[in-house]
Amino acid sequence: TGEQQQRWQGALESDVTDRTVVAVDNTKEKVIGFVRAGKTKDSAVGGITHLFVLPEYWGMGVGQALISKAIEVMRDFGSVSARLYVYRDNTRGRRFYDRQGWKPDGRTYDHEFYGEIFQLLCYVKNLE
Repeated sequence: TGEQQQRWQGALESDVTDRTVVAVDNTKEKVIGFVRAGKTKDSAVGGITHLFVLPEYWGMGVGQALISKAIEVMRDFGSVSARLYVYRDNTRGRRFYDRQGWKPDGRTYDHEFYGEIFQLLCYVKNLE
């Protein structure tokens, strides 16, 4: 509905330090993925905080298109490099980032989620 669209638009534009890009399947009129990217505390470094694509759209170039848009967003913010964190056990995601030119830099981060601890790996990419 128009009201839902306005709420989504407002939420997506509410933060000046990052932006969300949404992928839509126009034939089905539904959101199939999104990426959120922007600045980090270090103004020269951009960050991707979320990347999601519906499983039925994996392997169709949606994730690659979203990453490309995220890189544009980070460059627009003046970033010359970028980082993201991916779950250690997410081998599919890690292979995806490897193919896109991202490299693990050795940093890790433990994330607690509903009492479980998950280890995340930091991946970096030069944007110049």
